[in-house]
Amino acid sequence: MPYSKRKKTVVSHLEPLVNPKWETFARNVAAGNDQTKSALLAGFAQGSAAVRGCELMKRPEVRERIELIRGTSREQALSSVILSKSWVLKELKDNIKRAAQAGDNSSVNRGLELVGKELGMFVDRKIVGVQALIAELTPENLRIASTEDLVRLVGTLESVLTSNEQKLLSDKELDET
Repeated sequence: MPYSKRKKTVVSHLEPLVNPKWETFARNVAAGNDQTKSALLAGFAQGSAAVRGCELMKRPEVRERIELIRGTSREQALSSVILSKSWVLKELKDNIKRAAQAGDNSSVNRGLELVGKELGMFVDRKIVGVQALIAELTPENLRIASTEDLVRLVGTLESVLTSNEQKLLSDKELDET
């Protein structure tokens, strides 16, 4: 653990910095603000904010605190995403079991479809085809494409979009029943 130069005491990484301005500065830098703005937000004077920000960034305990805050924020964000996905999958699993017990095959199939999509088991073939077409749309290919090729491409895109809109509408109607 780093030692404070003035007090010669151990500074804990888990606790806020001893100086409240330093802590505010560290939190603002960790949030993505530059050194000068962070120093201003911490209460340093406008005329000295740039210098104070630079000085604070040279202090090991401030840099370590910034890294700890950034790491904690990343971990919290990641765990909330993981918890959200796992919670949704658990709820879907529970809903599928209840629907199966009630004999509601439509809900069972819909739940299984949603789980399969989340796990990447299903791919909409039309979208894959359109992605392949789009991948071929390099500037060079567009320059040499005939009008007929471009009209055909637009037609294909329109049919996929129309198909997806119809699917969304039918899904919405199913959800409403």
